[in-house]
Amino acid sequence: MRKSVDTETEATSAPTSSSTNVNGEEEEEVVVAAQQRDEEVVVVAEAADPLAEEERDTKAKAKGGSMATPVAAAAAVAGLFVVKKLFGGRKERLERGVVTKEADRYGALVEVLDLRADAAELHAPPPMKPPVLTGRTFVIKDNIDVAGSPTQYGCPAWSSAKATKNAPCVDKLLKAGARGVGKAVLDELAYGMEGENPHHRSNGPKNPLNEDLVTGGSSSGSAVAVAGGLCDFALGTDTCGSVRVPAACCGVFGMKTTFGAISTEGVLPMAKSFDTVGWFARDAALLRQVGHVLLDDPSSSSELLLAPSKFLIAQDLIYSCKPAEYSQILADVAQLSASRLLGSANVAQVKLENFLTKQVPELKVFKKDSSTSSREAAYSAGRRKLLFEVAQTFSAFFKKADKGKMSKVVKNRIKLSLDFHAAVSKKAKGSREGEAQGVSTECAVVETMGDTLNEALSREKVLIVPSMARLPLRKGAGKEEMAEWRDDNFSILILASATGLPQVTMPLGELDDKDGKKIPVSLSLIGARGSDKLLLDTCHAMVEKVCQVAFQQALKKQKSAGKGNGHVDQDKLMAASLKDQGNQAFREGRFYDAVQLYSQGIQLDDSLAVLYSNRAMALLKLGNFVDAESDCTTCLSLDPSNVKALLRRGTARAYLAQFQEALEDFEQVLVLEPNNAAAAQELERMKEAFSTPAAQDNA
Repeated sequence: MRKSVDTETEATSAPTSSSTNVNGEEEEEVVVAAQQRDEEVVVVAEAADPLAEEERDTKAKAKGGSMATPVAAAAAVAGLFVVKKLFGGRKERLERGVVTKEADRYGALVEVLDLRADAAELHAPPPMKPPVLTGRTFVIKDNIDVAGSPTQYGCPAWSSAKATKNAPCVDKLLKAGARGVGKAVLDELAYGMEGENPHHRSNGPKNPLNEDLVTGGSSSGSAVAVAGGLCDFALGTDTCGSVRVPAACCGVFGMKTTFGAISTEGVLPMAKSFDTVGWFARDAALLRQVGHVLLDDPSSSSELLLAPSKFLIAQDLIYSCKPAEYSQILADVAQLSASRLLGSANVAQVKLENFLTKQVPELKVFKKDSSTSSREAAYSAGRRKLLFEVAQTFSAFFKKADKGKMSKVVKNRIKLSLDFHAAVSKKAKGSREGEAQGVSTECAVVETMGDTLNEALSREKVLIVPSMARLPLRKGAGKEEMAEWRDDNFSILILASATGLPQVTMPLGELDDKDGKKIPVSLSLIGARGSDKLLLDTCHAMVEKVCQVAFQQALKKQKSAGKGNGHVDQDKLMAASLKDQGNQAFREGRFYDAVQLYSQGIQLDDSLAVLYSNRAMALLKLGNFVDAESDCTTCLSLDPSNVKALLRRGTARAYLAQFQEALEDFEQVLVLEPNNAAAAQELERMKEAFSTPAAQDNA
């Protein structure tokens, strides 16, 4: 179904000078587009009458039959506000019309450019309009070729030979009137999710929204350039989240395309069946325009929007997100937005775990035991396939590379993939055919999973999922917390990556931490293969008129329920993460480490009762009954109905020969939970012990 929406804006351009390396000594200026539309757009967005006229026109078209649902009306109004939001903060820079090394205050670029198409290509004879991206500026991730510039891959050990021609994706944007103003930093060899690069100034770019947070990777510089107002949009690549994660961390829009939808010629590879070209923008209308150019759609300036037939909300993925306040906001926004856009009859809650278990039984091969979920199995299969392909990409390079020019982290990551590849090769007895067979199970399962999801999303259905399983990570996080953050996010990102499905990331708004700094929140849409334009149109229709209103309502709902105040305390988030790490250490039998982790969590949030109860659990294993009893008592002062704390305190007191107090604890457990088998068993055991002659004599 198509809907009518005006998404056009016009612009003019200004002259430019030559390029200069950001890390060099030159400070030559590069003039970018002088965006003449800035003040006009702001005035239109603020004026009451033009907006009212736009709404009246929209309603009139709806009555005439060209707009059968509220989708287009929402997008038409959203278009005005979103343009105001995009350019309002950049007015001063645009009036100057320059980008300099000093202007890159967040460290997004490795090189400043003045890249444009020949004038003859841009000026079509009247009455044709100027190219759709005329006057727009963009930066290019430094794993994408630009003629005359080295493609450095974020790694000094990589060849720095200058590219002889532009990648096709760059040429498409230039021919559409856009101007390239820089090459953007990325994680070393695109192998990272945090957005850090030790070879770049300040260890990588800073997050313009909140410098305490990571930028996300590997397309970190591209996202930062957009979020920081250095350009209108940016090119990136996405292998397993390299566009989606930075978009979510920096609070901008990001598009990961269907595998193969955009040529990767002139793009340095990482994993051949995962790599896709993507892009970032600060508004949904521009995200859509850029997409139609890159996807070779002649109707990039069309007033018509596609709408989904049905929304499927991945309920279990959303509720697996942490912390609970974050997952509840996502759940509320997803339901409210989808229902308002299509009506509740066209929205369904789905459990992806049940779907995968039923539809892809082959995943059981990757289950360690009966407790392993189908989603964890999917993660395992996808990760093994990814590791194999990464090893194929970097094997020859790694043998010859000057490893002194590589960071320890990336060397270890590549070595991990090479070790996996070697194990597969050894199992296959060294033959190339055998190597392929070595991961044939992974490939077959991933292909089946992709085909199954693709079929489920056919006929214009759209799946709503979290962009990330966790909120953006704080800089300086410990290794365990970082690994946990990466793995949790990867388990969601792998769905679209391994299966070749498109996914768009939509910023919803920001939460405040305890210091008043911003933490971005986003949702994502996944569609069937080839549904890229549907996702872009749906995002355009949803985000400004529907999602942001729903986001504010979700915050209000939490406040009224007493579950939050719209603020996120980073210390509390860290404490919750340390609790999870402590639980993992306990499961692995590392009881002393578990005590240390729980203790660190208590230092950050001494009101979290479960930390005391869990530390007591580890202390019992270490035979420290005095401290275990003390921790349980503290836990119960915070949460009097904590059954586990009562059980653990009863156990500690029994070992300390405080039998009467122990009996009282176990009896209280049975008051709270009459069928609690552990408490009943302990009571029975203690009564038997006291009924013996020896016990009576001692009494």
